[in-house]
Amino acid sequence: MRVAGTALVFLFAPSLLGARPLDAKNSALPRVGHIFIDFDGTIAVSEAFETLADAAYASVKDNSTFPPWSLFSDTYNDAYDAFSTSFGSRTTLSRELQFQTSLDERKIESDSFDRVSNSHVFGQTQFANLIAAAKNVQLRDGFFDLLGFALTQGIQPAVVSLNWSPSWIRLVLRVNAHTIGDKALAELIPIYCSEILPPTLVRPPNPLDRSASLFTGGDKVALISKLVKRGAPVVKGEVVFIGDSKADLPPLLSSPTTIGIVAAGSGSMKTALQTFGVQVIEANATNALVQTGQDKLLTLFSFSDIVGKFRGPLSF
Repeated sequence: MRVAGTALVFLFAPSLLGARPLDAKNSALPRVGHIFIDFDGTIAVSEAFETLADAAYASVKDNSTFPPWSLFSDTYNDAYDAFSTSFGSRTTLSRELQFQTSLDERKIESDSFDRVSNSHVFGQTQFANLIAAAKNVQLRDGFFDLLGFALTQGIQPAVVSLNWSPSWIRLVLRVNAHTIGDKALAELIPIYCSEILPPTLVRPPNPLDRSASLFTGGDKVALISKLVKRGAPVVKGEVVFIGDSKADLPPLLSSPTTIGIVAAGSGSMKTALQTFGVQVIEANATNALVQTGQDKLLTLFSFSDIVGKFRGPLSF
């Protein structure tokens, strides 16, 4: 299915998308111009990154040809632990943000990607193994509800992920789309992340898949800033980012994000926010989204928690 642009969504009846436009009584709701969503741990609540690696190694006929995945993970962990130790205390929010946006941290992440990419093990991935792996990835409840609602409001959500393959993420969305409306929605969201799979593996290709060198939360901030600036002449409103981990703290807490939402589920993230003194407000207990900042974030359990609590840039 080729998508000419986000205007295609309006060819579908709102009932098909599972959402309907707001009425006049909701005009006091915040006007949102952009929604950016992390994938691993946010949209996908079961392990998606390691599942992708499993699919690649299941496709290798001769295991002696490629290094074991444990070699890549151990090398990465050693480099990460060494840098974390040398960096020192991260008990304040400012120190954590420095860590998550540091060039040294970015190099560790990009070097890991390059090592695996240069091994060519992912180039052996067979589609049958990839689709079997995608069926094991579970999505957070309400994802397609949020996507459909946002699009009917004239908002184009986008996935911004540190995962290693937009085509893999697209396949996971397709496999988890069980209705006609959800299958249409699965094609209507741009996906930005690095790409390690062969370009012809996932078919049909989606022109909204974007290979982008995203390795840290700082990279996400830079990309989001670029996309918001690009849309600025016509798209105005709050900038929403939804993420789940400490790596997502920069885009959750930094401009241009004005509404940061934590996807519940990560115990380490919950502990970190408590340590940093960041207040967390449950979105399902509010009537509308509110602006956040470095002292306050929203949180959701299901994406449905925020459906109907904002309006689009052109709604009245």
